[in-house]
Amino acid sequence: MNLNQFDWLEDYDGFLKKEEQYQLLQNPLLEKDIWQTVDDLQLKIHEHNRMLTINFTGFSQSWFKLLVKLYTLKKAKNEYSISTIKIYISNLKSFSSYLRLKHIDRYENINSQTFEDFDYYLQAKKRSRNTIQGYYKALISFFELCRRENWIDVNTYWFKGKMKSHVPKNDDIDYIPEEVWNQLEENLFHLPEPIQRMIIVIRTTGLRVGELLNLPFDCLRKKKQQWRMRFTTEKFNTEDEIPIPDELAAVIKEQRLTRPTRLTKLFEQGHDLAVVSAWAGHKRLVTTSTYYTHISCELIEKEAGHIQKALFNKEGKLLHYESLPKSFWENPQSHKLELSETHLNTPIYGYCGLSLDKRCEKFRACYTCPCFVATLDKLSQYIETRDKLRGKQSTALANGQDVLVEQFSTQADQLDKIIASLQEAA
Repeated sequence: MNLNQFDWLEDYDGFLKKEEQYQLLQNPLLEKDIWQTVDDLQLKIHEHNRMLTINFTGFSQSWFKLLVKLYTLKKAKNEYSISTIKIYISNLKSFSSYLRLKHIDRYENINSQTFEDFDYYLQAKKRSRNTIQGYYKALISFFELCRRENWIDVNTYWFKGKMKSHVPKNDDIDYIPEEVWNQLEENLFHLPEPIQRMIIVIRTTGLRVGELLNLPFDCLRKKKQQWRMRFTTEKFNTEDEIPIPDELAAVIKEQRLTRPTRLTKLFEQGHDLAVVSAWAGHKRLVTTSTYYTHISCELIEKEAGHIQKALFNKEGKLLHYESLPKSFWENPQSHKLELSETHLNTPIYGYCGLSLDKRCEKFRACYTCPCFVATLDKLSQYIETRDKLRGKQSTALANGQDVLVEQFSTQADQLDKIIASLQEAA
C-alpha cells in the first residue's frame, strides 16, 4: 500500500512509527471505500436481511474515514454483528458531517463542548431519545477503541451518566391492537394453511418474522414431558430455547411436512433433482434426496445424472428457482434462448429469466444481461462461443475497430465467468 496518502498521520503522535499500526495500514481493504461483508470481512449475514456491503463514502475528514475503517476491521474480528457495525458507521458519518459544519478538521479540537453542541444539534433535529442514545453508543465505542489502540486520544468523559437505560412504558410501545389480532384470527381460514401456521407460531411465541423464517428443521425437542422450540435470536444472533404447549408443537410439525411435500411435487412434475435442490437452497444434493423427496433409489440415480440442468446467472452464480418468474418453472420452454450466429451477432444458448410481460432492453446482448440463465448442458457451446469471440476480438483489434473490440471482449469476459462456474459444478 502507498503510505504517502497517509502523510497527515505523521502529525498524530507518531502513528506510522508504531509497528502494530504500521501493519494495520498494510491491509489492502483500506484503499477501498466499498467493502464486501462476506468476501472481505468473513462476516455472517442474516439470510432474510442481507447486508452485503459496507460503504465508507460520506466521511468529510480523511483521518476520520481511515480510523473508522480500522475500527471496523477490529470490530469485525471481534464478531460484532454486521447490522451493529453498519448502524455505528452511519452514526459516525453524521458526526463527521457535523464536524465539517463546525469547521473542526482535527481530532485534537474534539472535546466535551463538541459533544455537548452535537447533542443540542440532534435535539434541534427532533431526533428521538433512543436515536440520540444510538449516537452516544457509536461515539463511545469508536473513541474508546481509538484510545485503547493508541491511535488517537479523545476524552469521552462527557458521556458518563448520559447512557441511562430507558424502559418504555406499555403505552409507548406500538403493539398490534388486540382487536386487529381478533379480526385476523376470525379470518385466518381465508389464508393458505402454511401462512396460518406461521401466524399462530408468532402469536403464541412472540418471535420476530426473521426468527420464524430461520427456524431450523429440527427446532423441536422434548425435555421430559415438555416440548421446547430452539431458534436463533435476530437481535443478538444467539441460540435460545423456549417451552411451548403441545398444541403449538403439533402446528410446527405440520409446517415441517409442508416443505418436503412441495419439493416432492416439484420433482414429480418433471423437475430434475438438481433443480429441486437449487430451488430449496440446499448445499448438497443428498440433503434433498434423503429428506425431502420420497422416491426410489433407482430414480434418484437416474435424475442425479441430470445435474447439468442446474441454472446459473451471467456471473456464474447458482440461481434458485424461486428467484425466477413463475412462468419460468411452469413453462421453461417459453424462456428458452436458441439464437444462431450472424456476422456480427453471437450465438445465444440458455434461458431468459425476464418476466414474459416485460420488455427486453438488451436483445442479442444476453451474456451481459443480469436476466441471462446458463445451463451446464450448454457448456461446450459456451466454450466454443467464447473462443470465437476472442478470435473476433483479435481481428477487430488488428483492424482498429475499437467498438467491436470492446463488444467482443465484454461478452467473452462474461462467458469466462460462466464457463469457470459450470466447469466447477460439472
